Amino acid sequence: QPQPKGYVTQCNKVWSIRYKELQAYREKHGDCLVPYRGHGKLGRWVSRQRTLYHRQKSGCQSSMSKERERKLNAIGFDWAP
Repeated sequence: QPQPKGYVTQCNKVWSIRYKELQAYREKHGDCLVPYRGHGKLGRWVSRQRTLYHRQKSGCQSSMSKERERKLNAIGFDWAP
């Protein structure tokens, strides 16, 4: 069942916010290895991106799109730290 358009738009907006936060973290720390705790929602978001990526690669349903994967790869995201 497809998600309502407003829900998808909100999810994309939140993803973009966290991505920008990750870019800023990388600028400051030199990597994308955000600890799960101590960095607000960003650490949990980074962990979730890894989970979604591995689900996608194993053939399970996942919201990790090729575009999101490409963007994360472009900034040196580590999928298996």
